[in-house]
Amino acid sequence: MRITNHLRRRAVTWATAGLAVAADLGLASAQYALSLAYSSGLGVPPDQVAAYEWMDLAVFRARGPIREKYSAARDALTAGMTPEQLAEARRRAGEWKTKWPH
Repeated sequence: MRITNHLRRRAVTWATAGLAVAADLGLASAQYALSLAYSSGLGVPPDQVAAYEWMDLAVFRARGPIREKYSAARDALTAGMTPEQLAEARRRAGEWKTKWPH
């Protein structure tokens, strides 16, 4: 049982690392998924600042109806954040956007 749980955790960690690569390359769906991982602590330590940052980037890169879904998810993330956390998340996302414009 322990080995199975250990392997499961390793697989999730590896999958999250793959998402991070795709997210950093600008794939909106990977940015969305990575945000959810940070929000829930799945494969990465929970980090609401990183969750908002990646969701904001997903909104920035997405097009069409999916952008509305990502935008609503981003807005929901703000509920548990302090003004300082929100400012930091927006700053980080802004830095990324200047490097990778549409």
